[in-house]
Amino acid sequence: MMPEHSFSQTEQTYSTRYSKAGYAFNLNDDIWVLDKNRTINWRLANQEIDKVVYAGFKLTIARLAEEVSSHHTYNCWSYTKTYLLSSDMYQEGLITSKLILTLKATLTQENEYKLGTIRALLRCWMEWDFKGLEKGLENTLDRLILSGNIKGKAVLQNCPYTGPYTLTEQQFLLVWAGNAFNTGKLTLEEFAWFYTIYATARRPIQILALRICDLTIQNNLDGMKYELNIPRAKQRGGIFRGEMRSLSITEDMYLILMNLINDVKIKVKRYLPDIESEDLDQIPIFLNNKNLNSVNSVEDLRDKLKTIPDYLHGGASKHNSLSNSVSKKCEAISERTGEY
Repeated sequence: MMPEHSFSQTEQTYSTRYSKAGYAFNLNDDIWVLDKNRTINWRLANQEIDKVVYAGFKLTIARLAEEVSSHHTYNCWSYTKTYLLSSDMYQEGLITSKLILTLKATLTQENEYKLGTIRALLRCWMEWDFKGLEKGLENTLDRLILSGNIKGKAVLQNCPYTGPYTLTEQQFLLVWAGNAFNTGKLTLEEFAWFYTIYATARRPIQILALRICDLTIQNNLDGMKYELNIPRAKQRGGIFRGEMRSLSITEDMYLILMNLINDVKIKVKRYLPDIESEDLDQIPIFLNNKNLNSVNSVEDLRDKLKTIPDYLHGGASKHNSLSNSVSKKCEAISERTGEY
């Protein structure tokens, strides 16, 4: 049972809010859906937490969810809950300088960046004047010197298990995938997923954000020009598909994606026979089939695309499903380890 707290009338009238991704959540609910991949469960918070601290924490996370990315909001909630408020160091009462310094002393250098995320949350907490923090905490936060997150270790050490593939291994993978698709071992969607990530070297979250309109072809004096407009990711304060970058692609990749697009169009038209070409252009290439089934009309589709722009896009489960399926079927052998 979570700590009981009565929010003020002003807070209550603003109880229903919307995450940066457009998902509605209620201040008084235990479950907040931030986007298709991230959900906050307040039942997992420390049950012995001070009521004032709990209220301040919840109000801060609520405002963060409205103003910044779901990824950053979730990390702020998760790290603060796990390392600060659910630890043995927290003995009820307000969040104090002593608690922050004690936490820092327990973290390894590789994990200090998590305290940096907690510090960012606490700064917002103070700026927005929510209760639950000890006076003078800001001075302690200003004096903290933290190590950053260690990145690129596997690449720098050329690890054969977690590092990048060699050129030969990349070629083995490409040949295997082509043969697997031709023999029916890989589906069209799986092959397109593998090939797009392989050819563009973009993050899965960027590939999942692709829409039909992003694949283009132009007939220039030099011949046919194939391009894929790829949404940028991990832009601080950025919105879904807010920034794009055009990438030249091969004819092979264009044809693979176009075949998948044709399949997607057939599927969407089956549910929405009156859909217009302009609406079809906004359909994701890697479609969330479950959410498509919940769309009742073309008008409902347009409303979803406007208010919850990532609604029809595949999420983490789609990425995991496709990647796991390809990995399980893969029979390409590493030249360094002799393993799949």
